[in-house]
Amino acid sequence: MTRTEWLLLRITILSDRLNKLVLESYPHTAKALVTPLVELLSLSRDTFGGDIDRGLVFYVIAVRTIEHHKFKTLSTEDLESGALHDPPSLHTNARSIAESLGIPRESVRRKVQQLISSGLVVRHSNGLIATSKGMAELAPVRRFLVNLAVRYFHTVRSVISEAEQLVALSGGDGALRQAGAPAPAAPFTPSERAAGEAQADNPAGRNLGEPRSYDPAAST
Repeated sequence: MTRTEWLLLRITILSDRLNKLVLESYPHTAKALVTPLVELLSLSRDTFGGDIDRGLVFYVIAVRTIEHHKFKTLSTEDLESGALHDPPSLHTNARSIAESLGIPRESVRRKVQQLISSGLVVRHSNGLIATSKGMAELAPVRRFLVNLAVRYFHTVRSVISEAEQLVALSGGDGALRQAGAPAPAAPFTPSERAAGEAQADNPAGRNLGEPRSYDPAAST
């Protein structure tokens, strides 16, 4: 096993432990986890004129913009000003969106046409991309997502803090190991965090909206 493989395995194990910890705490954190999700869905519905599916289709197209390597060179001001030339984007098409979302392809075609008519999406020869207007009109959703990330961070941190207090009350790590509990892992180095983030970004090996094999005809 290479060092990279070992690091990924270690991070996977720690992620599994954290997932289990948060799941076990769900009765205590359910409100903090579910309420923001309801708020996000409601905001998405309002943003796209009451049509959640149209919003989902746009989000997949926007994700292909986010995945472009030049996206990280943009500022939030660039995205929200609406003055930016159509942002760089990886292509996608109706068939790929339908596969990603489990929505009938014909329904996706209708949603795409609505997004094009409203100026949020354009169709190029290599597929569909979000326009600068589309990225700008996502500002309320973008700001909510930032707030959501902070709220979830505090929720998970509170779960970890409570677990650490239980460790201390039970006599420390030594007592837990004697009871058969796994020893806590050492903090991650920056390279370990980067390896874990890379794996978390694309655990399935294929990105949302990414065409399996690009067919220009499928973008119509």
